[in-house]
Amino acid sequence: KVLQKVSKMEHSRLLVVFFVFLGVANMASSSNFGNFGNLGRECMEGSKASRDQRNKIQDFDLAEPVDEEIMCFFKCMMTKFGIYDEGSKAVSSAAINQLFQDLGVSAPEGLGAKAASPTDGTCGAVFKAMIGAMADKLGDFKKGYMAKLNEEFKLRHE
Repeated sequence: KVLQKVSKMEHSRLLVVFFVFLGVANMASSSNFGNFGNLGRECMEGSKASRDQRNKIQDFDLAEPVDEEIMCFFKCMMTKFGIYDEGSKAVSSAAINQLFQDLGVSAPEGLGAKAASPTDGTCGAVFKAMIGAMADKLGDFKKGYMAKLNEEFKLRHE
């Protein structure tokens, strides 16, 4: 139901922005960033994604329907970066708030209620919980991401 509220194009863009941002946000704030590539490879292998599915993930070709293996890759990445907690089977609203704060944009309204509801722990449920928690802030998220990207570019070229 959540995914029906978001157009296919917006859904794909949200995923692209989220995972590109995840890398940018973790550059400054997470000790895991140095291992970002390794974690990505580990999650890719663990998801049992086919070569075609791996290419889709790498090319950010995530139009619906999203394959189970791709959703498992995203669940793995969310777990590695502390956005999804295996124990409570819930997406952490605090972690999402921190991601938005790092971008300098306000988090989605009612995020706690959207994100904190436990899932059944399946890849699809976790994937949908994350999309549902962030979908209404796509525009702000993209603006914040672009500002952060420009800032990083300027710092590298000064």
